[in-house]
Amino acid sequence: MKRSHMIFVMLAVWCLASVSVAQVSQGGSPASLSLTGMSAPETRSLPAVNADVLLAEDEQESKDVPLRFGYPHDVSFNLSNSGTWRDEGRAGLATET
Repeated sequence: MKRSHMIFVMLAVWCLASVSVAQVSQGGSPASLSLTGMSAPETRSLPAVNADVLLAEDEQESKDVPLRFGYPHDVSFNLSNSGTWRDEGRAGLATET
């Protein structure tokens, strides 16, 4: 009896899961994908990292610390000083980063 209950529960869960992934499609695409006139984004270059110095630091570190995968640069990028914001009407705000 226990096995038949388990099979019933598994079948019910499978049936509910198979219909729960449905989504009604209205067609079309988001308005933000059809925006025109956006200029090329502004780029900013960070200073080069001296890999030899970092490798020497890593050699001196204890072997119990995690591996280093990046280097922290001091930057102050935020929504006020980076990118350009444009009001696109019904599409909302668009940013050119």
